Amino acid sequence: MELLKSGNFQAQKRGVRVVTYDKPFYKKQDMQDLQNIREYIQETFVERGTRTTKKQLLSSKEKEVWTCECGKTNDIGVYCSGCGQDIYGFKQNEMKPADVDNYVGQKIGLISEYVE
Repeated sequence: MELLKSGNFQAQKRGVRVVTYDKPFYKKQDMQDLQNIREYIQETFVERGTRTTKKQLLSSKEKEVWTCECGKTNDIGVYCSGCGQDIYGFKQNEMKPADVDNYVGQKIGLISEYVE
C-alpha cells in the first residue's frame, strides 16, 4: 500500500505489480486488505491522457482520439506513437490497473472459499 500511495508514479506502477504477488498463506483479514487495495487502485489510476475528438480527413465525421502527456495525439485504444504509453500512463509490457483489479477480485473470491 505504501508504494501505491507514493507520490511517484513509477513507484505506484511497481506497487500495482507487487499486488499480484502471492503470499504463502492467507488469513481472513487479507480479504479486507485486498479489497481496500482494489478500491484504491480503482480510484487512483485514472486516465492521464486527455480525450478529444478530431475531424477526419475527406469526411465531415469526427473520431475520438486521446492526447498523451508527451503531447502526441493517438487513436483511442492504442499506445502512444511517441512514448509507447497507454491513456493511463502504462507501457505495453507493464501490468495494467484493470488487469490487476480483475486478478485481485479473483484472489478475494478464492480466499473467501477456503478461509474461515
